Amino acid sequence: MLAGLTYREIGDRLFISAKTVEHHVARMRNRLNCANRTELLALLRTLVADRASDTAGQPWPRRAGR
Repeated sequence: MLAGLTYREIGDRLFISAKTVEHHVARMRNRLNCANRTELLALLRTLVADRASDTAGQPWPRRAGR
């Protein structure tokens, strides 16, 4: 997603259908409270940038509720 690939391009790389990719992205949007794909991309880019600048190498934040 961060590379700007379409659902079909992502699906082709993962050997799944574009519809399945769309479903997974929708679930990501819901879990991260993003209204649309653009908002999700902005959040993911921020998370990746924050992680890259973190010299301690902390793991990704845990999901809420688990």
